Amino acid sequence: MRIGGKKGLKQRPEYFRLDATHPLARDLVFAGLGFMGSNKPTIYHDSVSELRGIMAANHGTLTNMDPGTDWVWVQELGRWGLDIDATNDKVLCGTSLLSSASAFSMGAWFKLNSTTGLHVILGRHSAIVHGVILVTSGTNLAVPINSWPDNDTIYAAGLTTGTWHHGAVTQSGTNQTLYINGTAVNTRTNADTPTIPAAQFCIGEFASYTGVWPLNGQISDPFVADRALSPSEISILADRSDPMLGGLILPPRRRLWGAVSVTTNRRRRLLLGAAV
Repeated sequence: MRIGGKKGLKQRPEYFRLDATHPLARDLVFAGLGFMGSNKPTIYHDSVSELRGIMAANHGTLTNMDPGTDWVWVQELGRWGLDIDATNDKVLCGTSLLSSASAFSMGAWFKLNSTTGLHVILGRHSAIVHGVILVTSGTNLAVPINSWPDNDTIYAAGLTTGTWHHGAVTQSGTNQTLYINGTAVNTRTNADTPTIPAAQFCIGEFASYTGVWPLNGQISDPFVADRALSPSEISILADRSDPMLGGLILPPRRRLWGAVSVTTNRRRRLLLGAAV
């Protein structure tokens, strides 16, 4: 997001807020929205015990990455993103995400430098138990469940290098839908329920094994929810002209005091700050 300043420079805001009444805030468990942070992406996470008293509320750790060069401004999207080097860059996000995968949504903006081979965007997976991942295979977006490849993997073609795409998958019970750029492109009505491995949720690669299907490109606005988002909600996330996501993100403002106020509602959805 572009913040005012001398000569119109983009400044890193001290923190942003989320509108807890927005539909997309319901059952939101993870978001790296705009990747506003210094040495870690800024994360919204609905674990109150983890957030209480923590100013930055960072629940994703940049691994093998340099914030000075890997945190990049994405002009096409009007927001920040991360550059993933196709070698060992990743963001590790702990083991609480997708701990129960009977209903979930996840997705992100991504840009590929290459369509050769496989590139993990995000997911909960290991080299032994794949769980569920959003991955590119050549020019296809795919969602393998529990193993790769298998008959339960859904695909959709149309990816190109050098272009920002939004990819997302939703699942409720055995019903699974794959989206590209906000449009449903493939569905299954008999999808498996993912077997969740012990490995951490990870962005940009497998969590436990360096060099296994690393992303070669950039990623922005990863998003995980504990329910299947509706098509209209996915379309909000995939609207490149709206980095505020239909009002989910409230305008950032400068922190003028030493602590960030945290407000909860009945469902313990949070308005939080992110230090830089």
